[in-house]
Amino acid sequence: MTVLTNETAVYAGFGFLALLLFAFVRSQKGSSVRFEVVAQTLYPHKDHTYRFLLKKMNGYYRCYITRAPIFPGKKPKYYMQGYETDPKNNTPFIIWRGEPLRTVEAAKNNCRGWANANQLLMDYQRTPD
Repeated sequence: MTVLTNETAVYAGFGFLALLLFAFVRSQKGSSVRFEVVAQTLYPHKDHTYRFLLKKMNGYYRCYITRAPIFPGKKPKYYMQGYETDPKNNTPFIIWRGEPLRTVEAAKNNCRGWANANQLLMDYQRTPD
């Protein structure tokens, strides 16, 4: 028969709590998905490919822009709208003020809509109605 002292029980309790904390942090940290979309517009432009990194933060997804087509002779801030830059990692992300993006599919739909609107701006130099 094994006898546990109070000190051993305390160490076992701390170990169990540490394991739970580790599992929680790991589940939050590994929640990112790479996503690529080809924007749909009527203008036959050669490059419509956008890439995103969908990261889960505080239970919701944020859409980081990892690649967008270039517009020759212009800086991105002149033809890309609706994004901000994350000061922690200096990466642009889509501004979203609607319902929180709780699922990967919701985040992908957000990326598709933003890519289509941004490509329309690039192709025609105008914003969608």
